[in-house]
Amino acid sequence: MKTRKTSESKNPQTRKLVFVDIENYAGEPMLSQEVVGKARESLTGLIGITANDLVVVATSHTANFVNAQLAWRGPRHVGKWGHDGADLALIETMGQYDLGSFSEIYVVTGDGIFADAVDEIASAGHIVTVVSRVAALSRKLEKAAPKVLAA
Repeated sequence: MKTRKTSESKNPQTRKLVFVDIENYAGEPMLSQEVVGKARESLTGLIGITANDLVVVATSHTANFVNAQLAWRGPRHVGKWGHDGADLALIETMGQYDLGSFSEIYVVTGDGIFADAVDEIASAGHIVTVVSRVAALSRKLEKAAPKVLAA
């Protein structure tokens, strides 16, 4: 039986995959719901996140995880506790998706630990953009990213 695609979510021409290191993007080690809400609004405006897109938000400890979930409903929330926890959770999560199913991939962070992952995604032929605050963008990540959006 053939099924007709009725949802744009299956169309890679219209769906973004957005990986968010929320602590890095917000520039805050401790996240309040207000800070998360401002980061969500900023990213939604900057890259045009819609309900059709898949967003993954990572945090590095329990309080931030809870506040991120309360203030940004809808995304997949992941976390690893400890130093570089959010980074490691996002990198692990990147391997769980068929990147070819998305029209664009955004990596929202400034941390250099993402340079190899960003390079690998771009080398596989995917459109990848790093979104970072200028002051938080590592040189290593900047060199690896085919495109950078300054927040």
